[in-house]
Amino acid sequence: MPSLSQKELLLIQDQLARERNIQKFTTFAASQCTDSGARALLRRISGDHERSYQAVARHLGKAQVQ
Repeated sequence: MPSLSQKELLLIQDQLARERNIQKFTTFAASQCTDSGARALLRRISGDHERSYQAVARHLGKAQVQ
């Protein structure tokens, strides 16, 4: 299992927060969008960021903090 320093852990947590914020923003923007093409694109971007968030969180759960 990998070990993380406190600084590395904080950086990863910051990235998780960014991923979540982008996911929430694009989900909201898609709900407000009247153009079907733009709405589909925003939903896809939202899904991409949700998957990124889940992947980072999963890896973070496997890491140990030094």
